[in-house]
Amino acid sequence: MIRIYMLEMTHSNVFNGVTRCIQTLVSSLNNQPDMEALWVRIEVNGNSKGRINPGIAARLYLPFTIPMDLGTFLTSKIARKEFWYQINDYLGLCSQENESIIYHVHTLNLIELANILKELHGGRIITHLHCIPWKSLYDRNNMKYNELYSRYYNHPRSKLTSSDFIFRNYEITAYKESDAIITVTQYAKEFLYRMGVDKKKVRVIYNGIPDYFGHKARLNHNRSKKTILFVGNMNPSKGLEFLLQALKQLSSTSLQLIIVGYFPFTKREEILNKYTELNIQFAGRLSLKELADYYTSADIGVIPSIHEQCSYVAIEMMMFGLPIICSAVDGLDEMFQHNINALKVPVKTPLYERHSIDIAMLTHSIEKLINNKDLQRKISTLSRKLYVHHFSDKIMLRQTLHLYLSIY
Repeated sequence: MIRIYMLEMTHSNVFNGVTRCIQTLVSSLNNQPDMEALWVRIEVNGNSKGRINPGIAARLYLPFTIPMDLGTFLTSKIARKEFWYQINDYLGLCSQENESIIYHVHTLNLIELANILKELHGGRIITHLHCIPWKSLYDRNNMKYNELYSRYYNHPRSKLTSSDFIFRNYEITAYKESDAIITVTQYAKEFLYRMGVDKKKVRVIYNGIPDYFGHKARLNHNRSKKTILFVGNMNPSKGLEFLLQALKQLSSTSLQLIIVGYFPFTKREEILNKYTELNIQFAGRLSLKELADYYTSADIGVIPSIHEQCSYVAIEMMMFGLPIICSAVDGLDEMFQHNINALKVPVKTPLYERHSIDIAMLTHSIEKLINNKDLQRKISTLSRKLYVHHFSDKIMLRQTLHLYLSIY
């Protein structure tokens, strides 16, 4: 018997790619013989009064609320340790004969909790690297991002030091003390190698999702207005601004942009007032079931991100056979072949200015794909095939099971 604890920390009511991965794994693993997976979700909730929430759904999903403000929690090791022991007491862990335990860490700072549980009860720790932390600097410290980008891509490996790219002690601890590390791209695997992480620890397992709507055919529409779909958030790194600039260059009244994701009213108004000549519709935050109608009815999907790992939006678009235009960065560049299963657009990387998508090339790619039905059909067919052969939940499950068994 193998018992797996999926450890995640996030803000309450936030469901992102990490959540998607955990949901898929928990659901799949609990259908396997001699496997039990439990999702331990540590939530940041400003309305919390310090209560540890009870588990639901037959203990498969166990939400806990941080009993203080996030700043205090992150800076006080004593407060964190007390909370970790409360969680341990609630879980009621006890070693049983012929049972193996795995702590599957999906949020790097939870290595501290995993280490405490391992010390108390034994077991193995797997860290799942869903993103590369230093890349998030693009959204909050552009000068630092550019400096690190230049050093990483333009300097030989021997000139790099891990202290430049790893900012938190818990990140170092996770890399050093985990029994295995999962990366979701070869790109991230190479990053860990360059940071001096033991190569024997690292496995690449691409994200995967169930083929919920594989039977759902793409709509064969001949309407005059063509629809472009963007799914993401308002962080600059997601690149919506670049897509808006490209559509402005086209100046076509026959194009409609649908934006899916959370955008507050003030941000929506800002975009609509800035791009009055564009036909923009905000669809809000949608479930995958609701989003399916947009995936099957849109003409093309655009992912203009500055950095991505194994993007769930990209996998969803593949699954529905939506013709894709994406930026040629990190995981996206690894996932797709240009002019085969997507059109890829380069990123401009000046040293002293904000990195951006090549707007002229993005404009050209949109125009090319919108006006070429044969190319749309080709990319639709081959992107769907890419999903089936590389990004299904069955493939992710099989590789994850192999890793679980190999570390015991």
